[in-house]
Formats: sequence, structure tokens, C-alpha cells
Amino acid sequence: MAATGATAIGAAFLAACGGDDDGGDSSSLVSKPVDTTNQAMRGGTLTRTVNSDPPTLDPHGGGPTAAGLREFVFSRFFRYEPGVLEPSTGKIAPDVAESWEWATDGLTLTIRMRPDVKFHNLPPVNGRAMDLEDITYTWERFSAQSANRNLLANSVNPGAPVLSVTTPGARTVVFKFKEPLVYVENFLGHRGLLNLVPKESRDLDLRQRMLGSGPFLLSNYQPSVALTFQRHEGYWDRSRPYIDQVTYPVLGEYSQILAQFRVGALLEGPISQSDVLSLKRDLPQINLFEGDLDTESRRTIFGWQDTNLRDERVRQALSMSIDRDTWLDAQYNTDIFSAQGLKVTKRWHTAVECGDQNAGWWLDPQGKDFGENAKYYQLNVAEAKKLLAAAGHANGLEITSNHITTGENGAGYVDFISTFESMAGEAGFTFKKNIITYDNYFNNYRTAQGKFNGLSYKLGPINPSGNALGGLVYEFSPIGGVGFHGFDAARTGDGSGDPHVEAELKKATSNFDVEARRKIVHDLQRYLAKTMYNIRWPGGATSFNVAWPALRNYRVFRAGDQQENLINLTNWWIDSSQPPNA
Repeated sequence: MAATGATAIGAAFLAACGGDDDGGDSSSLVSKPVDTTNQAMRGGTLTRTVNSDPPTLDPHGGGPTAAGLREFVFSRFFRYEPGVLEPSTGKIAPDVAESWEWATDGLTLTIRMRPDVKFHNLPPVNGRAMDLEDITYTWERFSAQSANRNLLANSVNPGAPVLSVTTPGARTVVFKFKEPLVYVENFLGHRGLLNLVPKESRDLDLRQRMLGSGPFLLSNYQPSVALTFQRHEGYWDRSRPYIDQVTYPVLGEYSQILAQFRVGALLEGPISQSDVLSLKRDLPQINLFEGDLDTESRRTIFGWQDTNLRDERVRQALSMSIDRDTWLDAQYNTDIFSAQGLKVTKRWHTAVECGDQNAGWWLDPQGKDFGENAKYYQLNVAEAKKLLAAAGHANGLEITSNHITTGENGAGYVDFISTFESMAGEAGFTFKKNIITYDNYFNNYRTAQGKFNGLSYKLGPINPSGNALGGLVYEFSPIGGVGFHGFDAARTGDGSGDPHVEAELKKATSNFDVEARRKIVHDLQRYLAKTMYNIRWPGGATSFNVAWPALRNYRVFRAGDQQENLINLTNWWIDSSQPPNA
């Protein structure tokens, strides 16, 4: 693998670039973000992008495109508190909840609702205030229809936590739980779970429209063209958002995104790490910012109908054939950034993602505390071949590779698959391609919990709890929801999970002792390194982002992996006196 697009940038460029950078040193390549909220002006249109039409607009439906849009259209009981000029810690803040209180036994959560939450000024609700009937209807609809209902609704999944949702008094909502769950508030703030809808939705097709109470409303949607959102004038936070309109043209090709950024039609965007330095060279007036540790949520998942993949030695061999550092260097352009004097951090995923939001919970597989199972993350082609031979495949193993080639999973998806399969080929693996449609992928591979043959490559969904323990439950517990991959420790293919993992997770989720939970999470990472029930793509590295100076507060309010669009679109503002306008 080789990174491209930045190799020609030398020391003279490093010394010369700077531009108008919201307070950064003009002699520095990297701009320093500055909180300009006290200067914020209302107005303007921000153009962003989506790479495909949402598969559905339903707030309780699925699909990665729709998930990012739901963040700022629908309210939830809670939201995530951003970090200000530092990474987010994942702390919960109120959204439509004004206050909340736990019973001492951890089995009852009582929420007092804000009195000033209004739905969008669209028919048939026409800006009316949210009431308790909306809450009970939302819970009824979520429990009946949501792809993620198994995570919360005990009526659907006997292992799920919520026994009932009642509204006993004015502005009071009471959740009753089967057993304590330490991250319930995170669930009630997640964009893919309990998005609040009006009771009038009974008579509406929410697959075709969005009707919520969040800071923006969907004013126009032309499939394959664009989605347009307007500021919600009745939003409960009267000071925000600042931007009046956000448009999302459907741009399926990365070349289109790059071209639109170059001419200033996009003030920011999903710019490849291999392009940010060359853009800064060509457009010195733009700002280059150090980003968070950018992590990749894709992973290789296994179809347990393939008996070969039930043998952990085969999965271990696949993992040990991956050169994680080389992959990260290419994906995040790390060698090039380092050569320019920029500080770069690289980390490897374990069963827990290595992002900043999991600081203190993620256990470094390259560190001294991980133990002997760290070897399954190390590149060792010779050992991978021995493992494959011991599993009965001395002459190699062909595996069916089921994946899409269209753009729904992002511009780099197919390239990443090629990288994975090319590296695995060094250990003797070959891949028989089964190219499928996105709908087929989504329904029969991504959410099928291993009920297929061969392997596939999964993007998301994002861990709905926002913390390391919840992520382990979501992916490795049979009662954890759509994130479970369908494995079983006995290698029968029955999808029953791993009794040891299940027991440890159960202990942790009801334990309010932080250090006791942390020990369990660390031990599970060591254990799951050996079982390798899925293979996360390598990890993450320091990212660098570019934005035009007109976009203020960029990189100030930091969301981590949760509610990034909500936090950005309610805190950014447009300064028309700055480039590309000036």
C-alpha cells in the first residue's frame, strides 16, 4: 500500500503556509481552533454531502446515511456533552429531559420533561408542544418497529432492560428496568434508538418524511439530488443553531467532493488524509486542523455456516496476516504527516475501539499489560501459515467474500477490502467474490448475525451506549442487539454466543464500581484477542482536517463518536467576511 498526493510537499511549504486560521500562528502549518461563540452571527447556508440516498427516513429504521441525519432532526431524552477544545468524555447531558432521578435500587428512572419542546412547524403537528402521549406512542412504535428494539424492549427480548415506560403525571416519564444497567442514559440519547416522534405519526409514512423536534427540519428532499434542512425556529435551545439552512447534495464520487471543496462550495467535508496537505499547498488560505484520533469502525465478520471459519485457528491466521501499521500508514497518511513535522499517534483496535472516548478502558495490544494473546494482533505470516496448516489447510483456504461495490459504505470501502484480502493472501487465503446489492448486504449479511457462508465486511452501526462496556455487550452478547455477530463457543453454528463472555458482561453491566467494571473490560479484551470472533480493521491514527475560514467554531466542540452532526451543526456558524467569500 502507498499513500499519494502529498509527497511533494517539502520544508519550504511547511514554513510558508498558514493563512487566516482563527487565531493560529501564521507561520505554522496547523491552525489552532478558537471558540468564537461570542462572535457568532445567525444566518447562511452550509453545504455538506451524503454519498447515497438514505434507505429510509424512518427515525426507527436503519442505514448509515439516515443515522447521521436523524441526529439533528429528532430529539431524544438525553444527548452527549461535547468536549470544548479537547476530546469528548462521553458525558450525558439533558435534551428534552429537564432533570432525572434514579431509585436507589437502580431499577427506576424518573424523567421530568422540558415544558418548551415543540415539534417542527410542518403538518399535521404544525409546531405544537410535545406532550406525554407522544412519549408513550414513541415507545409503542419503537418496540414494534425499530431494528434496535432488542436493545431496550423487554417485551420483545426477555434479556432487554426496559420493562415499561409510563407517564404518571404532568411532564413525568418513568422507566422501569428488569435489572440495573449502568449506561441506560446513553441508550436514551443514542441517535439509533428512542428518537421521539409525534402521536400523529400513526397515520403517516415516516419512511418518506422526517417529523421531529430537533434543531433542524427537513424542508425538501429530491432523491438522488439533495436533502435540504431548515433551522427549527421553535427549538427549545433558543440560542442555537446559528446556521439557517443545511443542504446535502448526493455526491456518490469522491472526485466530486474534492472538486466542490476546492472551489469553496463545500466549507468542509470528508477529505481523504492523502489529500489534505496537497489542498493546503494549493489553497494556502484554507485552515488545516489536527483532528481527533480517527478510528475505523469497519470489521471483517464471519458467516458461521462456513465450518472452516468456526475454527479459531483460521480466524487467528487471518488476523496475524494483517500488517496493521502499514495499513494505518496508508489509510491515514501517517508517514507523510510525520515527515512534515506533524505529531501523529497510531493505535490498534482490540475488541474495544481505540478512540479517545474509550480512554482508560481500551487496553493497548502493543503494551506490556495485554499479555500473551497480543500476538494475535501482530503481523506474523509464518505463524499464520502454521495455524492454517494445523486447521487442515496446508495448501491454503478459499473463502467466499460477500460485499458491495457501490458507495453506501463510503469511498474507501472497496479499497480497504482489497487491502485486507491482499494481505491475507500472503498467508495462503484466497477469496471467491460474491458481489451483492446494498439491500442484500444490509439484510442478509450486516444484520444477519452470521447466518451466511464465508465472510463479509461490516460498517457500523455505532456502539449505541457510547462506552467500552456497552460496545462489548452490543457486539459480543446474543441479547445485545444487531451488533452481535452470531458466533458460538462450541462451534456448532447455533448463534448461542460464548458463556464466559456472557457471564462477565452480565457482572459488569450491573456493577456501579467503575474499577471493577474496568478490570472486566480489560480481561475480556485479552480473552477475545484469542477467540477472534471478528477482526476489526486495524485501528486509528491522528487525523488532519481542512476547512475554509468562513466556517467558524470548526474543531472547537468535539463529539467523539457520538452525535457529531448534532454537535457540529448547532455550534458552527458562517462568517461571510472570510474565504471563500472574501
